[in-house]
Amino acid sequence: PGGDRVTLLRWAQRRLDGRGEVAWVSDSDSELITYLDDEGYERVHIDRSYRWDLTGELPEPVLPEGWALRAVLGEDEANERRRASHAAFESTMPEAMHLQRYLDFMRSPAYVPERDLVAVAPDGRIVSFMVWWADETGVAQIEPFGTHPDHHRQGIGRALLYHGLHEMKAAGMH
Repeated sequence: PGGDRVTLLRWAQRRLDGRGEVAWVSDSDSELITYLDDEGYERVHIDRSYRWDLTGELPEPVLPEGWALRAVLGEDEANERRRASHAAFESTMPEAMHLQRYLDFMRSPAYVPERDLVAVAPDGRIVSFMVWWADETGVAQIEPFGTHPDHHRQGIGRALLYHGLHEMKAAGMH
């Protein structure tokens, strides 16, 4: 098998000393399934995913006045994006390490800047975030997705999710 995904998986396997997990593979992605089977990955049938049909009408994102939905504007916003993630997942990782991991992700071949989406408060704070991933079959995955706890139950995360779904649909995902 060839392709960027397999190259990326081989890189990750080397970096993780063979301790890795592929969290989700489309049933129709025979090339990746064959590669993973050949590499000795064990199939685990735990479906923790939710599906949204992007072929129909999608809800419009609604935010309070002054808020924005957009992609991260580069490494200058990395610490602000990290801050929201750190709080959303109640991470115990040291902040400097968390920031470095996010910067490493931003600098990796897997990173697609326009798919790293955020909700930004009027004061410039990033309070909700999501990254979406696409495969060639037209299926997208959202991971990670979260909202700073200070902004739960305000519709901010929901608006970002709807915004992301519109972006996925515009990119040809179904």
